[in-house]
Amino acid sequence: MKSLSALALPALLSACGSGMTPEEKARADARDVAFVEKAQKQHAPAQPIVLEGIPAKEQALPPAAKGCRFVLRENPSGDPVALLGEVTGHIRVGGKVVLLAPDTGGDKAPGGAWAKYVGKTHLLRLMANDTGGAWIEVFDPYNRKVYFAPGDLRCASAPQR
Repeated sequence: MKSLSALALPALLSACGSGMTPEEKARADARDVAFVEKAQKQHAPAQPIVLEGIPAKEQALPPAAKGCRFVLRENPSGDPVALLGEVTGHIRVGGKVVLLAPDTGGDKAPGGAWAKYVGKTHLLRLMANDTGGAWIEVFDPYNRKVYFAPGDLRCASAPQR
């Protein structure tokens, strides 16, 4: 029995690698490397978020600052879910206010807000018309949409709706 296992081990080891030509081994190695690289580049699935109302005590825009507050159409008397100023923007996700920087090279929305705000973890796009109707989209770091909502844009420089 001992001699049989002693003979089987070298035969198994030789079948593992020596049956391949150098070209086949190179192709197999390249395929394995490509598989690992592809797996490392994949991202977790996009996770939808919920923008929370920003209470007055947490609203970062000073009262005199030019800027807009985005209020959800489904809750017009609620706290704004986005504060969109000329210098900064803010959203509240998971109980934390997230700071956003405006893309000042882009377009402006009616009322003085910018059309795009960028942060470390989120990107916000604002689309608005002259009557105050608007909607926002929020994207994750991989440019996948994780939030969309219609609402009203209430700006310091425009009549309140």
